[in-house]
Amino acid sequence: MHEAVRCATVINAPGLRLEAAEQVSEGHIVATTSDGTLLSLKAPEPSHSVGPWQVVQAVKSFSRKPVTYLRYLQSHGYVLTQADDGVGLFELATLGGGGNTPLQPSQPPSLRLVGKTKNPTCFCVNRQETLLCVCTKKKLLIFQFFEGEFNELNEFPLSEAGKRVEWCGEYLIVAQKRVYQVVNLKTRTESEVI
Repeated sequence: MHEAVRCATVINAPGLRLEAAEQVSEGHIVATTSDGTLLSLKAPEPSHSVGPWQVVQAVKSFSRKPVTYLRYLQSHGYVLTQADDGVGLFELATLGGGGNTPLQPSQPPSLRLVGKTKNPTCFCVNRQETLLCVCTKKKLLIFQFFEGEFNELNEFPLSEAGKRVEWCGEYLIVAQKRVYQVVNLKTRTESEVI
């Protein structure tokens, strides 16, 4: 008999509401709760692989607003966050539990917001993890990662808020309520697909 899917309890805490989670390595998950707490979770030892994961570090008041989406940038060692106050980033190395042995950071991770990203509806990064695209109410913002920060490159107007955005080579595909738009970043042209 083959096992197609294995379900396991990651955290067993009645009343705790997880908003977002991202696996950053095989034995490490970063998660956020509804009260703005950031959790670093470590997998149980192989001999106890069915038990809940251990909370290695909990950073209270990490974010003023609940973080609704997390994205790990493996090539840079940063985690991107999405909340109503904007898209932010923090360095994973400042959080305990990275890898097999817990880190003992001198101070907890601090969240740095990317400028002009208040009230984001969605975001994505390209395959090389060097470009960030953020949809806000009626704008599509493009940022480039350089020396630990995202710097603004371009801004495109949107007819309505984007629900989802994805990279496709030099193009961005933006899903809106009624239409899909394709944005060519080299020529700065937009076209409607559907």
